[in-house]
Amino acid sequence: MAAGFFNQLADPTRARPISAGTQPADRIHPVVIEAMQEGGVDLSRSPLEVFHNSAEPRNVP
Repeated sequence: MAAGFFNQLADPTRARPISAGTQPADRIHPVVIEAMQEGGVDLSRSPLEVFHNSAEPRNVP
């Protein structure tokens, strides 16, 4: 949910969230999708991501 709000508010040329569970579900829970839509964020088409410890930070100017 935090990544959804971040994506809605942040400038994608300056920052992007690295947020996901280490064992994500196969779908976003429908209640989460509904709650986020009430907040103006559409997660219905959001991909599920897996966090890897090997992720390297990206340099942002």
